Amino acid sequence: MVCVSSSCKRKTGKLWTGLSVPQICHGLGLIAELQTSVCDSKEEAVRLQQAMEKQLKEVNARWDEERQTITQNAEQANKALLEKVENLQRQLHCAEKKLLSKELESEERVHQEYEEKIKGLMPADLRQELEDTITYLKAQVRNYLVKINKILHNSAESYNQQQMRRNHR
Repeated sequence: MVCVSSSCKRKTGKLWTGLSVPQICHGLGLIAELQTSVCDSKEEAVRLQQAMEKQLKEVNARWDEERQTITQNAEQANKALLEKVENLQRQLHCAEKKLLSKELESEERVHQEYEEKIKGLMPADLRQELEDTITYLKAQVRNYLVKINKILHNSAESYNQQQMRRNHR
């Protein structure tokens, strides 16, 4: 049998007088059952919370794995696309070079065809005179460029010498 202590009296503020022992025992039994039920409910709540936390961790781990996989796939796809772009740029560059080469060949061929036509139309002595003039002008330009080169070279040497004198002072 459970004894009613003075602490119970203080908590309720009433005396348990007028109740029979079986009634008190029954009330105490109900209280004990309710306390057990509350403890069980608290334990169940803790278990559920732990299970939910575990489930949340698992979901977060799966999410991280999926995000990593998606990121890796995106990086691989990006790398493949960049390589494809670079390859296409190289192909374009090669095609441009070929086209330019063909254009130059075509221009040269047309130029030669016109030269041949002009040669056929022009008297030989006039053609020779023009070729001599061209040769003479080329020589004049070459001589002029050599003189300019010498003047520039002498000017640069003079400037360097002046700079060296200033630095030694």
